[in-house]
Amino acid sequence: MECAERLIDPHTVLVAVSYADGETGIIQPIQELATISHRNGTQLHCDMTYALGKEELHLTRLQVDSASFESWFVHGPPSTGAIYLARPSRWPTIYRGPGLGRVMRGDVPWDDIPWDAQSTALNGVILAGFATALKLIRENNLQQIRHMEKLRHYWEENLMEHCPECVIVGRQCPRLSNTNCVIVPDIPIDDLCTRLQQYDFGKGNEWVEMYEEEEFYGSSHVLRRMGLETEAHKLLTISVSCYTTMEEIEQFTADFIQAVWDYRAQYKLKSNREVKGD
Repeated sequence: MECAERLIDPHTVLVAVSYADGETGIIQPIQELATISHRNGTQLHCDMTYALGKEELHLTRLQVDSASFESWFVHGPPSTGAIYLARPSRWPTIYRGPGLGRVMRGDVPWDDIPWDAQSTALNGVILAGFATALKLIRENNLQQIRHMEKLRHYWEENLMEHCPECVIVGRQCPRLSNTNCVIVPDIPIDDLCTRLQQYDFGKGNEWVEMYEEEEFYGSSHVLRRMGLETEAHKLLTISVSCYTTMEEIEQFTADFIQAVWDYRAQYKLKSNREVKGD
């Protein structure tokens, strides 16, 4: 928070922050940032894409001025989202829509509507899908959060029991209920993922590759700030869904641990437990 206190001043136009980091799942101190922002006369925008459906979100309690969400992160259709405005009258209208009502009344022919506006009008079906996903969250959110926390706890406890050399990033910090970030020492993540091709991972080195085409080559700023830049090629982000079952996480946990053991046996690497003589 010392950095925020130093950077946010009366000349700041807008403060934008993610509710939680997508790589580690660590939740940011949003309410404290809102307090600092408002004290300096600026507004706070919060990207809550990763948190929707994974945490209980009380926007008025967090005191954010605006927030953004994406549909496909909550099993809704892609290419749509939503923006929350605490005080809508203070924000200018960015886009007024295609005037679909005039078309339906017969005032304007459909062909007279610009093609990009036609595309926006047709997104009504997608928005309905997003609304359905949000309704399911509202009806089952707390139950789903507890379910994902239970799955994450099972995975982490078994991983640390059988592979104590692994490091769970941010384990003592507030985290999203569905996200786990783990460092697997001495094992190239690409090799481990090859052994687990039936699963899809978020890899730390993907954040490195993302920057290769830009002048800012290196790992993501999140990993750098956490002092994990050199660990990027050993880092995996593993997320569960509210629809993931305990049987599925049990199978994944067993497969993951076996893949680590197989690699160590193949290259004659010892785990921390073997070194200590356990």
